Amino acid sequence: MNEKEFPVVTAGIPAYNNAAHIAETIKGCLSQTYPALKIIIADDRSTDDTAAIARSFTSDQRVQYTQNEKNLGRVANYRHLLYNLAGSGWYINLDGDDYFTDPLFVSHAMELISRTAPDEIVIYQGNHDMEKLKKVLPGYTQLNEQEILLDGKDFFLHTPQIRRNTHCATLYNRTKALPVNFYSFNCLFADFHSLSRLALTGKVILSSRQVAVWRQHENNESKSLNEQKLQNELASLDEVAAFAANYISEKETSVWQRQMKEYFRMVFIYHNSTYAPGWSTIRFIIRHWEFDWLYPRYIVKNLLLMTASLFKRPNRK
Repeated sequence: MNEKEFPVVTAGIPAYNNAAHIAETIKGCLSQTYPALKIIIADDRSTDDTAAIARSFTSDQRVQYTQNEKNLGRVANYRHLLYNLAGSGWYINLDGDDYFTDPLFVSHAMELISRTAPDEIVIYQGNHDMEKLKKVLPGYTQLNEQEILLDGKDFFLHTPQIRRNTHCATLYNRTKALPVNFYSFNCLFADFHSLSRLALTGKVILSSRQVAVWRQHENNESKSLNEQKLQNELASLDEVAAFAANYISEKETSVWQRQMKEYFRMVFIYHNSTYAPGWSTIRFIIRHWEFDWLYPRYIVKNLLLMTASLFKRPNRK
């Protein structure tokens, strides 16, 4: 790939009250060696110092800061950035608290895409466990020690077993993403919802290169997963399945839908057993009981944490 052939890659940063982390997010983008990288920050009317911090980087021509006229909400801001602010080329959705760890991430991904199947590949995704992928996937093309190429349908069908979809480690073809209606369903796992549909339309490169960090902290939106939101996540899977029916068989769609719903319920059980243990979580586990050792394990975990909280001494002043 010579310098004149570099497609534009946009790192979109939808931000809201990310003052504690957004500087590291932007610095990680600026550390990328790819010469045609644009960084667009869409501030969703933050009430902290996010705006001041983000604007301090705009002396670099690669960085563009915009503030929404009104608060759109998380997923609507994702969509606004992708459809209204980004240009043609490739795209990465990077929340204002995530960050890149590999300066060669974008350069390496775009070089590999360009010499493999640039007209067919729709997704490049890092942060995978290659040994696990090889055990799970029925077929793929080995590109090198760290990366494999596969049909997006195979990737889609095996997402219940892969169970890894790091959005900030994912580079995708924006031109091909727009027609599949990205970020149209307001749910916690909006990236998964959209990328799953895009994968069905082309080929995917999966990589074990560790390129980005999805930062875990108490304000993560996923930490707010309650039973009502879980029902919304399950409804989002119904929508993805309806789309998938155009690409795979009815039987394959049904199996995927059932397996993904089981997985999402397990994610709910894990989150609530970890962050909000209680009888309601135990009742949920019993209602959705599967023959899996994790279910009794999480019941025990809830009981132990509930017992520990009863004997926890109050803080002394």
